[in-house]
Amino acid sequence: MLAEVRAGNEEAKHVLFERMYDELRLIAHRQRQRWRGNYAYDTSAILHEFFIKVFKASKIKAREKREFFSFASTTMRRILIDQAAKYDQKVTLVTTMGGTTQQRNWLDLNKALDQLEAHNPRWAKFIELRFFCGLKNQDISEIMGIPMRTIERIPRAAMDFLRKEMPGYGDVDNR
Repeated sequence: MLAEVRAGNEEAKHVLFERMYDELRLIAHRQRQRWRGNYAYDTSAILHEFFIKVFKASKIKAREKREFFSFASTTMRRILIDQAAKYDQKVTLVTTMGGTTQQRNWLDLNKALDQLEAHNPRWAKFIELRFFCGLKNQDISEIMGIPMRTIERIPRAAMDFLRKEMPGYGDVDNR
């Protein structure tokens, strides 16, 4: 199905969106759930903006389902970041790390993630899948095609980098 979508088949785009709607909605809900602040986008609005940005613009390059959902999470995060930046909103991201809940400025975190991605794309993808998609290390290992042993080393290195960019960022729960 993804191959047909990548080839530009309009009907395949709609079928894919319908088939994956519930899972995409869950990703959008997880993204929205982490926001605190004065923000207008709800889960449905994020999902519909995703549809317009991705399906209408034929930006799907994923070859398999798990790669598509990783792409979806990244795109939805970017949609939220763009909206917050557009309206200069002070929005915080709520994450649970090491059993404690922390709040961070979403725009600052996004900037730090962009810097992390430039430094090490693998580390950035891990942080995105872990904290923005809510996936566990085993799922991330499968999506990224990286052995668990390697995945278990990424959090410490990535968090060390983020701590330099955002002092006091915290520790990661390594499960």
